[in-house]
Amino acid sequence: MSNCRYLITNGVISQTANVPPVASFLEAHPGAYTTSRTHSTASCVLFWDRHLRRLVESARILAETKPEYLFGMEKAGISSYSVAPSSWDSIVWPMVNHSLRNVLPVALEGRNEGEELAITALVSGNVPSMEENRKKERTIHALDVYLHIGVYVPPVFGTKESSAHLAVVGPGRDIANAKFSEWVRVCLAMGISVSEVAPSWSERELWEEAFITNSLRLVQHVETIRVPSPWEDFQHKTWKDVAWNEKQFKEGAGRITAAIQREVMKRSSLEGYPV
Repeated sequence: MSNCRYLITNGVISQTANVPPVASFLEAHPGAYTTSRTHSTASCVLFWDRHLRRLVESARILAETKPEYLFGMEKAGISSYSVAPSSWDSIVWPMVNHSLRNVLPVALEGRNEGEELAITALVSGNVPSMEENRKKERTIHALDVYLHIGVYVPPVFGTKESSAHLAVVGPGRDIANAKFSEWVRVCLAMGISVSEVAPSWSERELWEEAFITNSLRLVQHVETIRVPSPWEDFQHKTWKDVAWNEKQFKEGAGRITAAIQREVMKRSSLEGYPV
């Protein structure tokens, strides 16, 4: 697999040798981000418009409710950072799309056959200039817009090697309104009922199949789910020392999971951004 990576900061492309892996990049920068990828030999970017809408909405929510997540924890004293919704659109969309258009020709040349491009866009608060640029017409100076490009090889759906193994620990998602899932729309369109109910571990024998979603694999079937036993052990022991109870699903993707995956892939191609 090729090792080409690119980083565009406010429209300026960085040298490949200096670009960190995407995980390291995200750990080093606060803010709201979204990740998509190309599909069908890099002929389109999956759900690109939806990803940008999600990015803008996530950044706005963080700015208004959890500004320390946007500007960094050292600025936790910021009460809010609110601007008109149209201002977010006018800043983020043009900057991200301009960066994507500039870097795609270079990134496409650097990939090998069978490889796709993973594309991560991040909006981060620019702390030094925040206070002096609160007015709407200067909001762009209080934000940094990044685009990270890397190589991704999609695994074959439904195989044992591509299954997910989950461990249920820790608190729930913070600022859940900043999350959007296409699979819910797909289920409703297919007549599959969806309800938001916390599953009970005592009823695990009734679970027939499970899947998770993310922007790269879209839909990934789950092979195992584990929980600490007892739960309190996780607070006092290391990960390796904790005893686990495990739920094992049948090998391969279940019938419902496979149907949802097919429909999500179909929609992603129809709503893709042509490269």
